[in-house]
Amino acid sequence: MRVAARSHADLVSAADGMNAVRRHLLLLNFVDGLYKLAKVNWHIAYQIMMTIIYIALSVRLIQLILAFAAASDRRSPAQSGIAAGA
Repeated sequence: MRVAARSHADLVSAADGMNAVRRHLLLLNFVDGLYKLAKVNWHIAYQIMMTIIYIALSVRLIQLILAFAAASDRRSPAQSGIAAGA
């Protein structure tokens, strides 16, 4: 049984689709966290402080995730485990 060879363009378009899904999930997670913080019945100063901390940590975490994704996208197909012609 022979497996159909996939072109580089097919792999790139699939990776672009996964990147879009990944970014949307990150955005939805961020918005959900802000929504949950807004619903809590705390003192207003504490709520503002927690929101600022949440935004700062979320932005930093998103930067880290996107940096790892960009580093893994730069690897060659041989390094990422994709066999030539497979």
